[in-house]
Amino acid sequence: MANNLLFGPEVWGKEIVKLWAGIKDAKKTSVASYGFETIPDAILRTPTAISFIADAMDANYNQAGQNQATWRGWTEFYLSSGLNRSGLAYVNQFYRLIVVQASQKFYLTPTAVFYLQSTKTIELDILSFTGKDEDQCYGVRAYWQVDESLADKISFKL
Repeated sequence: MANNLLFGPEVWGKEIVKLWAGIKDAKKTSVASYGFETIPDAILRTPTAISFIADAMDANYNQAGQNQATWRGWTEFYLSSGLNRSGLAYVNQFYRLIVVQASQKFYLTPTAVFYLQSTKTIELDILSFTGKDEDQCYGVRAYWQVDESLADKISFKL
């Protein structure tokens, strides 16, 4: 029975992908958004967002029933077609767009709360379309967290 309990990205991951797909740049181009279940091998267009789970998940459960999982992750936004500095003007608008869009979806599900992390929230980075140096572009990485109640999913057994 315990192996059939669903929580985590299997439950709310699609909501994060949809959240970022709702971003439109100044030219009204929507972000192509991927993550968790579908991650492309290469970026075919900009803007594109890919979401990842960080290397750790913190679970806190106890006999009092205050069971919670804290998930940390990030989303990489691929925003330019190369490393021309003139592309940074386009990249700069995404700081605001990401913050505004993240504020639109506090609850991913009735038991999962989403928010941007308070430290190192969004940072400029050089990203790679295919993992090769010649395919680098400017982008931003947004760090986020999901706090998920497991109270109705996990019970403490004595």
